[in-house]
Amino acid sequence: MMIGFHTRIRVFVIKTALVCACAFGLGLQPFHAAPLALDHRETTYRIIDQNLRSVLADFGESFDIQIDIDTDVKGRVQQVSGEFTPEGFLHHLALTHGFSWYYDGQVIHVTPVQDDQTVILQMNDISLDDFVLTLTELGIADDRFPVVAAGEQGLARASGPPRYIELLSETFQAISLPTPNAPKASSTLTVIQGNDRQSVPQ
Repeated sequence: MMIGFHTRIRVFVIKTALVCACAFGLGLQPFHAAPLALDHRETTYRIIDQNLRSVLADFGESFDIQIDIDTDVKGRVQQVSGEFTPEGFLHHLALTHGFSWYYDGQVIHVTPVQDDQTVILQMNDISLDDFVLTLTELGIADDRFPVVAAGEQGLARASGPPRYIELLSETFQAISLPTPNAPKASSTLTVIQGNDRQSVPQ
């Protein structure tokens, strides 16, 4: 995929802005997002009556990946028997036990599905295609949680686990910073979880 010169500059500016924000204690987390790369070959999984948290912990240990399990994710895996890819196995557990998961490049974050959030982005001068491309370049994009036009001019929407929305929002804030010789883009993001709504002008 060809990526334009100006887009590469913007990605570099975003990375720099996020690193600086972390260094100066502006509340942003260290930025190391990357796709989850696991073996795509199917393996036989057989589980009978085991604690869900233990199964998830064992999964992370098996692939040497840190896994952070929210305290509200609990239950028992009564029976699983079949052929799964590692990621397919994780998807199966998520579907049958009501949790979401997201890999940020260092940690698989597992949270209850009811904690998923929706973010509304007032794009204005920011191109949706450029923003999605930036998320892909930075390793944040996840096909399960697409960023899509929200039907009204200048609006976009994405839904997903809290960690994903956090990284997406941080990137949106950073992309709103002016690049050299360019005016600051006008934009707003609104994060919604349940009945809670918080808008942040950029």
